[in-house]
Amino acid sequence: MLSTFLQKLDFVHQFKMTDGAIGVLGVKQAMLPASILDSLKGDEVYSAFKEHSQKEFKAYLSKIGETEEGKVHMLEKLYNTMGIGKLHVLSVDGSKAVIELHESPIADGKNVVLRGVIAGASSVLLKKSVDAHFKARKGSTFAYSVE
Repeated sequence: MLSTFLQKLDFVHQFKMTDGAIGVLGVKQAMLPASILDSLKGDEVYSAFKEHSQKEFKAYLSKIGETEEGKVHMLEKLYNTMGIGKLHVLSVDGSKAVIELHESPIADGKNVVLRGVIAGASSVLLKKSVDAHFKARKGSTFAYSVE
């Protein structure tokens, strides 16, 4: 069953999954095994995922027309559609944020893909370039500080 958010996008023809193609808000998507993402390493991969995630999240929010107050909630929903875990923003304080990621199919919370996407999304939220730092793991939950 599709998430409520994807059902709403489908209703307004902004989610498509037909003929070997997936699209969300007019942007082509790809489903990959988590093991491929788990295997990616290095600063260049982190930077690429951060940069592209920042551009994509900014574009998504402009298409949705979200207000400043609703940005946190909408970024969580957009992130959750990616299939790399359930993002929850615990706090935002000026140029810093504390974020948890639940139930990620990627085994290592230090993974450059996860950190890059979190940094990109957080850069949009905080309106400046920030980096995501892995802090702790508790069961299937990863904690990050973003600054």
